[in-house]
Amino acid sequence: MDLIKGNREIFLYSTAGGSMFPLIRWREYLIVKKIPAEALQPGDVVVFKEDGERPVCHRIVSIEHQNGKRCFHTRGDQSKDEDMPVREEKIIGKVIAIRKKYGLIDPSSSSSSKWSSYSDPHGHRWIRSIFYLKNLLKKGLHFHQSYAIVKNLRNREDDIHEKNHPPDPSDI
Repeated sequence: MDLIKGNREIFLYSTAGGSMFPLIRWREYLIVKKIPAEALQPGDVVVFKEDGERPVCHRIVSIEHQNGKRCFHTRGDQSKDEDMPVREEKIIGKVIAIRKKYGLIDPSSSSSSKWSSYSDPHGHRWIRSIFYLKNLLKKGLHFHQSYAIVKNLRNREDDIHEKNHPPDPSDI
């Protein structure tokens, strides 16, 4: 995972693996919110980072207390084995939304188990942007934070489109 843009509370990540497939696919964007360790529960999808390692996105399967601190047992949805216990200070945040092709989904909702999302089959960018903003605002983010995340996603889509569809030299 690569940190794309963030502030102290909200982070935007791009995935670089398949351990959470099919919920999270390679190169999908995750919106991660920093929350207290006490608020995390089994089933939550979190991003954590061990010393010298790249950030990892896995699901919490159980929680235990060691020496007065919480330790999280996590596992990728594609794995049968749990990761080593993750101490609470290593948790970067909880995934609050996953950017799919046509919208954002909430990884904790029942609809995410069906891989559904807010859809826009006609590809109207402004309609998708409204759905993104609405979903992020429901998560408790401020408007300016939500707008910055949506704007960053739009800019990345434009960059990818230009890379895959260079201008015709005859138009220049």
